[in-house]
Amino acid sequence: MELDADAFTQISRIQLRTVQLLLSERFKCNIDGWKYYQGEGIINQLKPGTELKLRPDLRNEYDSNAVGIFHGKYQLGFIPARISREIKAELFRRKLTCSVVQINSEKPQWERVEIEVVAT
Repeated sequence: MELDADAFTQISRIQLRTVQLLLSERFKCNIDGWKYYQGEGIINQLKPGTELKLRPDLRNEYDSNAVGIFHGKYQLGFIPARISREIKAELFRRKLTCSVVQINSEKPQWERVEIEVVAT
């Protein structure tokens, strides 16, 4: 089954509304790409409540909608690709805060740090 441009537009609008609804409360996820960035080296600096910064990665050659997650000058990874387009759009519309919810060093690297994104 092929979808036309109007169907894709509708899907994008539904996804954006879903993210807006999620952000009216809290959106939680893990950090994609954790093992490829500096997270493991500074994990001892992170704890629940640690503020993180979200920055669109406008030069990302793999994902034009990539949103990086930073602690100071250290990149920890990215917002998951499945939701990055909508988060990036929201970053340009309003202020979003991001913080660590929990850290579990016993979990696999891709699940080690859970974060929360909130619209303020």
